[in-house]
Amino acid sequence: MSRPLWYSSLDAWFLESALGGRSSETLIDELMGLLRANGLPVRRFALSFGTLDPLFQSATLLWRPEQGTQRERFRRDSREQPEWLRSPMKRVLDGPERWLDWALPAAPEEARRHPLLADLAEAGCALYAVEALSFDKPGLAFLPPYDGMLVSWAGAAADPFRQDEFLWLQRLNRRIAGLAKAMARENRALALARTYLGPLVGQRIFRGLIARGDVEELEGVLWYCDLRGSTRLADELAPRDFMRLLNDFFDCTAAEVEAAGGAVLKFIGDAVLAGFPQPLPEAIAAALSAARAAEAAAVKANERRRAAGEPEIVYGLALRCGSVLFGNVGTPQRLDFTVIGSAVNEVARMEALTKELGVRLIVDETIAAAEPDAWRALGEVALRGLERPLALFARS
Repeated sequence: MSRPLWYSSLDAWFLESALGGRSSETLIDELMGLLRANGLPVRRFALSFGTLDPLFQSATLLWRPEQGTQRERFRRDSREQPEWLRSPMKRVLDGPERWLDWALPAAPEEARRHPLLADLAEAGCALYAVEALSFDKPGLAFLPPYDGMLVSWAGAAADPFRQDEFLWLQRLNRRIAGLAKAMARENRALALARTYLGPLVGQRIFRGLIARGDVEELEGVLWYCDLRGSTRLADELAPRDFMRLLNDFFDCTAAEVEAAGGAVLKFIGDAVLAGFPQPLPEAIAAALSAARAAEAAAVKANERRRAAGEPEIVYGLALRCGSVLFGNVGTPQRLDFTVIGSAVNEVARMEALTKELGVRLIVDETIAAAEPDAWRALGEVALRGLERPLALFARS
């Protein structure tokens, strides 16, 4: 069978696209434009793939002529939604068929089983085809994180989008899979780096700062907060209950740091070390805003926890201006991206003082000067393990 024009026209495009540099949305827009210009009347195209994201299990790039390519992300609990359970994509994902196609309008029982088929027929489509492709071994069972892709096509009634060209459509799917695999693996690596190291560290590691001694100096505001009574609570609570308490605490504190533009540098057991690496006026404003938001979030969380008979979240927080070295330490083969400097030790000692004094928040004099009427002076305080005292201020 001779290659159709729409398939033959793609050779040069795939060679160029393999070099990267353009977004997935742009690539799909280009591909659909080429196919339509060379005679394939595509009305809808969708490419779905699993993601390694703590919130989202999968993503779909959906192309339609009027809207172009749009990215949709699906939360991990969306796999139980009726729309997904009745989707043709789920049917090929579960197998055993890896390719399914329908002439539209579909038979009544198929339209009832998959409402999308009726929607496409109403929109003027005459054919729908969907295929599941593994990135590794043909026919490999799809298991989380679904290392492969689901691809679907819907076409108009006009030739040449017809069944005798399905062979070429399937071959095109495999060429798309090769490109999608490279992009998916790169996105997955970056997602893992961001998830476990945060965007500030993850981006740097992904750019290649992975050698021991790769460091840079950052200046701004350091944040250190610690959950009170965690040793006792770990003993008293069931492990899952204590884990839920920790996550509630991090939701109230670390999440507000990120929402204010800061970066979580370390989860140290039940403590959070974070930073606002910005010019000081902006960093101070962002850090104080995050501190207020964290307090408000803790109030709401504790209302819910009290109603459920669960222990409340109590924590201390310290903010310290300063500069730190930010980079890799460890053995040549096993590294940790960390922060080092006197300001790190100082902010940790400041937070420990909140427990002794029974206050929620302690800051240094530079931060207190930004809101001079909001603080109670503690005087020059000699902190454990530090040579020089610091002028500190508290707010209950």
